[in-house]
Amino acid sequence: MTFQVPSSEPAGLVAGDTWTWTKTLPDYPVGEGWALTYAFTGPASFSIAATVVGTAYSVTVIPATTAGYAAGRYDWRSYATKAGERHQVEAGILVVQPNVAALTGANQTHAATMLALLQAEMERRLTGASAGGSAAIEDYSVAGRSVRKIPVLELRKLIARYQQWEGANQIVD
Repeated sequence: MTFQVPSSEPAGLVAGDTWTWTKTLPDYPVGEGWALTYAFTGPASFSIAATVVGTAYSVTVIPATTAGYAAGRYDWRSYATKAGERHQVEAGILVVQPNVAALTGANQTHAATMLALLQAEMERRLTGASAGGSAAIEDYSVAGRSVRKIPVLELRKLIARYQQWEGANQIVD
């Protein structure tokens, strides 16, 4: 199977992979001296300059460069420039996924870390293994000291919220 270079900006890419796509802009033809650049802002900011290949703009970013891009959601803008002119062409969102091969356990997203902690607490509550020894006890006092735990319903809401946030960081093909 031969790799087909996308003819538009992708919605998701992986840090550490080669990023490549082409773009044809009839309003800013390469033959008239226009240049195309992209500006990205999110967990970090960076820009990419397209090269000209035939009648199209071509974007290729090597793995050594993309490996340095932080995972997360980026807003991007593309600009056509020529002789002191600059025009915004398009805008969009790009989700950069981490390079799984380069990750260690310490490189989880905040949402993944919190989701694991919340799920573990819910499990302790349901098995009676949390402080206080009973899943039903959400607050108690011993020798003048009081403990009030997050109510189970609130834990469920937090788990659902972090599941949504973690899911938003996933690329959907």
